[in-house]
Amino acid sequence: MSAWKKIFTTVIAISLVITSGIMTLNYIVNPHGKYNSNVLPSLVWTGRSDKASLLHKLNEDPEILILGSSRSMKIDPEFIEEKTGLSSFNAAVNSANAEDYYTMLRYSLDTLERKPNTIFLGIDVEAFHNNTPIDERLLFNKALSKYLNAQDRISFIDMLTSLLSYEETTSSFVSLYYKLSAYPDRSTYYDDNGFLHYIQKSGTVTDENYDSKIEDYIERYRARYDGYTQLSDKRKDYFEKFLALAEEENIQVIAFITTLHDDIIRDLKKTRNYDDIKQKLVNYLNKMDEQNENFVYEDFDRVDKYNGVLTAFYDGAHIHEKNANRITRRLLEKAVPDEFKG
Repeated sequence: MSAWKKIFTTVIAISLVITSGIMTLNYIVNPHGKYNSNVLPSLVWTGRSDKASLLHKLNEDPEILILGSSRSMKIDPEFIEEKTGLSSFNAAVNSANAEDYYTMLRYSLDTLERKPNTIFLGIDVEAFHNNTPIDERLLFNKALSKYLNAQDRISFIDMLTSLLSYEETTSSFVSLYYKLSAYPDRSTYYDDNGFLHYIQKSGTVTDENYDSKIEDYIERYRARYDGYTQLSDKRKDYFEKFLALAEEENIQVIAFITTLHDDIIRDLKKTRNYDDIKQKLVNYLNKMDEQNENFVYEDFDRVDKYNGVLTAFYDGAHIHEKNANRITRRLLEKAVPDEFKG
């Protein structure tokens, strides 16, 4: 073997060792909660895997299943049981889109064989965004992603690309640093019924803390509406499959458009196409309401639509229990009008 061949072989061997080492590191450390390894805590919010695990551990089928994004995580199963005697579980996940509603319902019905009688569904206006990808936390969750359309699932190449990505690798080293020093304090935790508690988000919006609680979310929600020009056909397809499945199983779906703080909406009206997109969503949901006997919805995008309170927010997008309970009362009036105690 010539000297050049030896050098080439050595370089290839070293590259393979480094590559496999990076992939092994990222898989074991698992900083974004994508893989099966639980050696170290995830650095990101892993709502999908957390809720799937909690739903699996329930002792009985929930009579009401709550779906949606983090903006629906304050719909409280204990409040529902107190008012109606009905058991429920909050399966809302962070940054949920229409495909999340469908996959979580399939997981509950097909994998766990848990069938609710009613679904309370919180729909974010941006849940039908036509220019955002499926959330990686869904794509890499094997329990849920198997219910995605075949063309939407990740490939082996996607998995390798993720394991070798710069973002994943730097996050692994951050996680290892925290392991040697200390991980940041937890910001949230869930009850066994899926209800979310904030540890670091405390208090409600006031004149004194307005800047920190609202202005940051104005910039964040502007970004969420970038490139949002129409409702995604693919996400409408997932939503319609969700409704068809619920109807097939004789499950009542009571939905609501989730709330944003008035100042967030006011800014989106000025700087983005909120009014146009919101109207397209309302038109679509009206159509679904007409075509599906088991589906109704309410538009609760602003607090004045359900007698809510502008100060009952943790930030610009996440409502406090006070507002969440007022929404829940309205949903229960539709779900169990005879039994609801008010």
